Amino acid sequence: MNPTHSIKMLLTKSLTTVVHQELACQIIAGNVLPGEAMLEVAIASDLGISRGPVPDVADKPHQ
Repeated sequence: MNPTHSIKMLLTKSLTTVVHQELACQIIAGNVLPGEAMLEVAIASDLGISRGPVPDVADKPHQ
């Protein structure tokens, strides 16, 4: 995700929502395999954010 796109998304969505959507896209694209461990540090690093919002995504009910 490029930084300019990220900033525009944050103007209308929470960071937790952005992380959730990005992870969903990664799963749908097949970049994350079923049962594959997803480390908070790696996810945050890949997205260029702090680890804070990452556990919130795991706790949030998915629809």
